[in-house]
Amino acid sequence: MKSSKRPQNKSRKPSNKKRGRVYADVERVKGHESLAVDFFDKILNMNYFDCFISDKSSLADFNEDKQFKKDVIEQVNDIYGVDITDTFDKKLVDVLDKIKSRS
Repeated sequence: MKSSKRPQNKSRKPSNKKRGRVYADVERVKGHESLAVDFFDKILNMNYFDCFISDKSSLADFNEDKQFKKDVIEQVNDIYGVDITDTFDKKLVDVLDKIKSRS
């Protein structure tokens, strides 16, 4: 008795379509580049240029721990004199907007 199933071809033909990476916009964050460099150094202890930050990036992308959130809010208040409690969970560019508008 023959099987009615067709044999599966496990090898796939390569597509002719070019598939590149699509990155999120960076226009807003580029507008805050000097502040972002300072922020990353003083608050996140990171080099801003060692990572990709887009207009969709958030502080939670770096760490979702509650203590991290508390520490960042406190450090931003100490260093920049700005309370970001209501902005922390938004996009990083919103946090930077708030700091820049209050500085």
